Amino acid sequence: MFFEGSEKKLEVVVNTKSSLRELGTKFWNDIVHSSEAKILSSVKNDMVSAHLLSESSLFVWDDRFVMITCGETKLIQSVHKFLEKFPKENIASLIFQRKNEYCSHLQKTNFFSDINSLPEAFTGKAYRFGNLDTHHNFLYHLDRSYLPPSSDHTQELLMYHLGPDAREIFCQKNQDKNKIRKFLKLDKYFKDWIIDDFVFDPFGYSLNAIKGSHYFTIHVTPQEEASYASFETNLRLWDEHKNFGTLLLQNFSPSSFDMVSFNDHLPERPFKNTIPIKVVKEKLSCGYDVQFKQYIRNDILEENAILLEDRK
Repeated sequence: MFFEGSEKKLEVVVNTKSSLRELGTKFWNDIVHSSEAKILSSVKNDMVSAHLLSESSLFVWDDRFVMITCGETKLIQSVHKFLEKFPKENIASLIFQRKNEYCSHLQKTNFFSDINSLPEAFTGKAYRFGNLDTHHNFLYHLDRSYLPPSSDHTQELLMYHLGPDAREIFCQKNQDKNKIRKFLKLDKYFKDWIIDDFVFDPFGYSLNAIKGSHYFTIHVTPQEEASYASFETNLRLWDEHKNFGTLLLQNFSPSSFDMVSFNDHLPERPFKNTIPIKVVKEKLSCGYDVQFKQYIRNDILEENAILLEDRK
């Protein structure tokens, strides 16, 4: 059964005195429901609330929220729902992303219809990182000045066509999530974090983890015809946590992967036997430096080169 694992992402920052975390459960249930998803479970600490969704994740801090959805969800509708309570004057920053999908024709909306549905009072800028005929990431942001705090940085790791070991782990029926945690070595790298995860039937896995104001989230769609896994965090993944970044690439062994960073750096060669085939850097007027890098395994590139040569 096909499921679209590639995500849509929304980050909204508000400039109100009240905390978003003080809004009731019904409010966030309604926000998630508007995108055609639902909250499965929730965890929290003194700084952030993390909600595991039927299609990915929602994280809420005092002044912002990050919502990630996959499948056929209509994430942009959550913006319209949020604006019913918060007028545009209270929105300090809004960034909306859509990654390339395996089967974009099955989606209920596309990036352009999404951003065109936003209120006319919003003015924004749109970008495409990557090539249209291969991996790419669409991004929209409000065209207004915003100064992110120095701690505001994000890393996204998007992995396509997973290796056989990863598919075997995540495609086991009645899989025990503790086995998946062991596969990810969470006890070694994140022993004192609050972790909330869920194994979907028949396949699929989602995880939220929080500590202080930090978070990371993992989502896996393991079916061979469209296997995909993503990891996102506001940790310095390729600095003090680079060993875990390497572990992810080693264990999932994707044929290709993309990395996206906001106000952070990306390594030149994050994993052995891979080469970058697309590198884009852009300084956005909304205060973020964005980098996009697309990598492919050497053996896959060589196989493609042989196929092209045979067709001549």
